[in-house]
Amino acid sequence: MRLSAVRAVRSVEVVEALPFVQLGFEIDITFVAEQLIELLPV
Repeated sequence: MRLSAVRAVRSVEVVEALPFVQLGFEIDITFVAEQLIELLPV
């Protein structure tokens, strides 16, 4: 019973963290894209 409660709390924490993780990935992708655009000869 206690273990399932801990799992439920952990899953809630993961779900709450997901938007921040996705935002971090988007920032990384845009940063890398900008770096590539700068490196490519236009």
